[in-house]
Amino acid sequence: MQMLNYILYRFKRWRKTPRVFLALILITVFITTPSLFLARLAVKQASRITPWLFPFIMCDRFVLMCVMLAVILVFSDVPICDDTLNYILMRIGRRSWILGEILYVFLTSLMLMSYIWIYSLFINFSNLSFDTEWGAILLSFASPTIDRGVGIAQLTNIYTDPAAAFALCLFLSITACTFLGLIILYLSLKYNRVVGISTGSCFAILDFMIYYVLGDYPAAFFLSPVSWVDISCLIGEMYPTVTYAELATLLIIITLVLLCVHNVKGRDELTIS
Repeated sequence: MQMLNYILYRFKRWRKTPRVFLALILITVFITTPSLFLARLAVKQASRITPWLFPFIMCDRFVLMCVMLAVILVFSDVPICDDTLNYILMRIGRRSWILGEILYVFLTSLMLMSYIWIYSLFINFSNLSFDTEWGAILLSFASPTIDRGVGIAQLTNIYTDPAAAFALCLFLSITACTFLGLIILYLSLKYNRVVGISTGSCFAILDFMIYYVLGDYPAAFFLSPVSWVDISCLIGEMYPTVTYAELATLLIIITLVLLCVHNVKGRDELTIS
């Protein structure tokens, strides 16, 4: 109960944190462009759009980078470090505090990615059709003649089941955000907040840099959960597979959770700079 109260306290702090609302505004701006493009495409073709557009949005590497940088902005206050820290530790203890921070990171990631999907559906609400297929609009969006992102053109060819592709992309998006939050949390505890945020930012831009700097170097896609959000790259051979992405993501997150808990328990004095 103490841990849950602490998580609620963390979310209540959003009302006093302009940074979180700025991040939400930035996410909204970056998601609006591809969402409006789909809406206009639906009007132009006089057709309806199915609700499986989330993978298409997150396969745009520029949009993905911007969203993940906004996520870094949200998690830049992880872990909490103000005058209330010592009081909180006295009330709930270190174990409940660090587990509360970890659950806060996960729930925030879930909320942010759900917001992106719901917002994209809201923009396309007037043309929405709850179909189990990709639909004409998304198939047109994936056409090679429309340059909307590196992997979008092959997305419908790789995944024949739209619901499964959506679920996979949503799962990997949530876990990628959780990964970034836990990286910031652990490195801020171990070293300082600058190291944590800087490292998280490097992972946030890595996927974009892989293509535009490294020339789509396949081995680089094995390094970061953020890269696996673009599910069009999970094709095996020189690239990761879906199984690799799922197992590696869970292993990385579990490892970071254990490291965070161990770091807090193994210190005589808890100071965060």
